Amino acid sequence: MSASRWIWTTSHIHADTAPLDGFARMALLRFSGAVADRQVNFGAFSTQQDYFYTDRGQPGIAGSWPGLWFNDLTQGSEGWEVQINVIQAKAGISVDLRVDRVDSIGNFIEAVTATAAGVSLSATGLISVVLNAGQVQSVLPVLASDRVRLSMLFSSASKTAGSVILRMGDPLINLLWSPLPMANPRIVWNGNNLDFPVPPSSYRAGRRANRVLEWSDGGVAGSLLKGFWDEVRLGLSNFDSQSFEDSLRAWWAWAGAGKQWSFALDSGNVQDRTMSSASTTTAIFLASTAGFVAGNRYLARSATGSFEEVFTVLSITANVSLNISGATPLKNAYVSGDVVRSLDYYPKVVSLDDQYPVARNITTWSLDLSFREDRG
Repeated sequence: MSASRWIWTTSHIHADTAPLDGFARMALLRFSGAVADRQVNFGAFSTQQDYFYTDRGQPGIAGSWPGLWFNDLTQGSEGWEVQINVIQAKAGISVDLRVDRVDSIGNFIEAVTATAAGVSLSATGLISVVLNAGQVQSVLPVLASDRVRLSMLFSSASKTAGSVILRMGDPLINLLWSPLPMANPRIVWNGNNLDFPVPPSSYRAGRRANRVLEWSDGGVAGSLLKGFWDEVRLGLSNFDSQSFEDSLRAWWAWAGAGKQWSFALDSGNVQDRTMSSASTTTAIFLASTAGFVAGNRYLARSATGSFEEVFTVLSITANVSLNISGATPLKNAYVSGDVVRSLDYYPKVVSLDDQYPVARNITTWSLDLSFREDRG
């Protein structure tokens, strides 16, 4: 399992896909939601279908990714692998596993792997399954908005009713590994690139407001807004790269002094442009559209005000505009000089930590980093 592969955690959280009658729909997360147990109940000789979906746009599309959707081990791809944690087992219960490609709302496009049939759930513990190679490479176009879907079809060959319990949400155990490459985070400080050796184990970004809120005697609110900014907290647990820790120490001498640096959650997605003219509800105008991808989501933000929103690119008119569907138009008006940026890319940030954010364990290190946007 390579550090550069897309990895998701199975969860019990409801997925934002179109409903499939009678089927459970849950999310595949890049980071842990909450650890919880899922109980699957059976009648005699019955089945139950569960589906797990990545977020819209994961894993996206870039370069050779379409060919890597398929398990061509003869060309060196590592294959798809599922790991299940069985807390309560039952004899006669099994699960069929398969990875599919679906569209942005969850409609089936094609099976990516062959089905691993009859995986027994008759014993507790971890079960790892490598899904078989041999699929023919797809000739269907892979869109940036497509999703991965993990299918779990449970079957009972028992004459009596029963249940199994699977643990969900642990990012170290309950996993789907893929052969698709994923860019890792990057810090850039004083002209130096600091690349993370693996994806983070936790990530939380939130919007904050600096405001004064007052209430009149009659209960009417009044506020003075000074500004908005994003704050991020990122964790990387138990990494064992000595060279990465050495680089973090060098970076901290800069960041710990309160100097600016940049952060990208995906080092391959660092668009940061200004609009060439005022937007419409269905178009954002740019002098250069190089690097933008139809189907991807981006941030539009007022350079001087408080307006911002996330939008999806429907199509691109080269070096003219990013076009947006009329069904999901822009809600705010933007003018020349306003910003279009990749999500989770921060060109200017400062650290909020007052001590070196790396703890040394016995044989590994852990990073717990907090920072905020600097719009100066």
